Amino acid sequence: MISRALLIWVVMAVLEVFQGVLRVRLLNRHVGDRRARQLGVISGSIVNFIVVWLMLPWLGAESSNDL
Repeated sequence: MISRALLIWVVMAVLEVFQGVLRVRLLNRHVGDRRARQLGVISGSIVNFIVVWLMLPWLGAESSNDL
């Protein structure tokens, strides 16, 4: 289970880097740096939630202690 959790962590890190690049390249131009960072927190949280929600069955945690 630890190796699967680490793989999920790597997927989340890669997606966060990708999301950060998109934020800098697209949002900064239109809404400014401060607002883009605020929106980045929201979109990053949503991305993380979706990844965890999709990967949770694959992780194989059978109890709340496993989580």
